[in-house]
Amino acid sequence: MTTIRANDRVENAPPSRPAAKRSAPPLRRAGNAFVRLLLRSPLHPILSGAVMLVSVRGRVSGREFSLPVQYARAERNLYVWVGGHDRKTWWRNLEGGAPVKVRLAGVDLEGTGEALRGERDGEAVERGLRAYLSRFPAAARAHGITRGQDGTFDAASLAAAVERAVIVRIGLRG
Repeated sequence: MTTIRANDRVENAPPSRPAAKRSAPPLRRAGNAFVRLLLRSPLHPILSGAVMLVSVRGRVSGREFSLPVQYARAERNLYVWVGGHDRKTWWRNLEGGAPVKVRLAGVDLEGTGEALRGERDGEAVERGLRAYLSRFPAAARAHGITRGQDGTFDAASLAAAVERAVIVRIGLRG
């Protein structure tokens, strides 16, 4: 009998399978389905000021995924702060840029989405975070960003948030 140690290389071994995808809890899946339905209905104004649908095509599977996300608008871009990015995979399809569809305020639009990582794209991530935090100020505290007495963001806590953040920037066509 042959013993294989952990660091031994096995020739001609079948490729390892990727870890099983962790699925969202049932309540969150049901909530997302409800929000998707609402955003596609005439009742969309209830949420459209803060939430949009973003549709991304999987690079490996080719399937299209539509997710409700909070967004902030700045200039000609939409910004999505991917909370818990280490547990989510949809945004990885946008690394390097890829076409996206959004449903924004009841209108279907197309654009290009790009995943920006703080450790690589610091300035762009900071612009996106500032846009997002101006729209959703409570998100600052939730992500450990403090404000000074003058109301501006503390430079050290903002820099730390930028370093660990993933922002999706969507440039709309037209």
